[in-house]
Amino acid sequence: MTVPASLPEVVPSGDAMKRRYFDLLRVLAILAVFATHVTIFCPPALSSSLWVGGHNVSWLLLGPAWGGVWIFFVLAGYLTGKGFSAGRYVLTLAGVRRFWWNRFLRICVPYYFAVFVVVVLTAPRLLDVSGWPTLVRMLTFTYYDWLPHAPLSQTWFVSTLVQLMLLAPLVALALTPLLKKPRLAGLVAIALMLAGTLVRVAPLLRHPGTDIGVWWPSWMYIPVWANLDLFMVGFLVNAATRPPASRTGWWLRPTPVLTAFAALWFVTTWVAFHGLILGIQTSSRVLAIGGPLAWTAITALWICMAEARPAQLVTVGRWRSRWWLLVEAGAAVSYGVYLWHVPILQSISSVIYAPTPIGVWAMLFVSGLALTLAMAAITRVTVERAASRLRRDARVGG
Repeated sequence: MTVPASLPEVVPSGDAMKRRYFDLLRVLAILAVFATHVTIFCPPALSSSLWVGGHNVSWLLLGPAWGGVWIFFVLAGYLTGKGFSAGRYVLTLAGVRRFWWNRFLRICVPYYFAVFVVVVLTAPRLLDVSGWPTLVRMLTFTYYDWLPHAPLSQTWFVSTLVQLMLLAPLVALALTPLLKKPRLAGLVAIALMLAGTLVRVAPLLRHPGTDIGVWWPSWMYIPVWANLDLFMVGFLVNAATRPPASRTGWWLRPTPVLTAFAALWFVTTWVAFHGLILGIQTSSRVLAIGGPLAWTAITALWICMAEARPAQLVTVGRWRSRWWLLVEAGAAVSYGVYLWHVPILQSISSVIYAPTPIGVWAMLFVSGLALTLAMAAITRVTVERAASRLRRDARVGG
């Protein structure tokens, strides 16, 4: 006997719903990164190819990749803090080694697999003696070649993330005592963001009138010092989510948080389009200076919203349940999507043809996403799953 699709089914809304909102955040972040990189491999005419009522709205084809990266850094800090504050990892030599080993398996093993495949298939020149310096930087997480057509150009993020993981025990040592004092943690988080902003704008203050492109991304976007404050603020968000700090205000309901997130998505895209595509310096400065602040704030709000979901059973429709399963699957392959999407877009962009720039964008988006998801799924069920079997479960005091 079949059950009609319209009938509701019962699902837990406590831990399960919390995970689903975190999964949705990951999916949106990786979608922002992917959408932006698709436009990079499209004809330049794409920037003026979509008009509505005499207004150029081609910026809608872009995505806030910068916001997506900032989300990942804040989320990495939060999850790291959760691991240490919950006792999964402790600040002993054995505990730190376990933390680093598990992070190596989660981050580095899939990355090394991607490096091997991409170098062998698309950049074998790096295997020659002349290419060894670049290869060494790739393998030691000091690779920061962000230009679109460089091999694995997007993996500067992985280099910075690994460096943050190496610093994570020191961050935990300094910030874990603050997690029991939410108000103090909030003040420290504000101070960290102000200090981080000062670090990012330091070159502009020392060299007034300089084109911001001279310093960004080499100083203000990519390096570990440009993202350490985001990671540390993410760590401190744990102070707002620790029991019994249960928040029930209207601002922590999904609708206002999702609305604010969508608004920031479109504002960031519009600002980035005018700054980085059209070359308007004011917009570029707003993105470089205000972007990390705004996206850190919305990510912290999203995390608090997810953690505030009540631990009770609710009923949801069957189609809604299937939607969340799709989100869960997307989150599961999100890291693989990040690793593979740029090499795939690089490879297929030379053979994609359409009579209009928007046609090229559509074909590149659809075909690139399909191939990227396929490769990410393969990585997930082979390399990532095999690496996860080697993870060391942390014991309290271990």
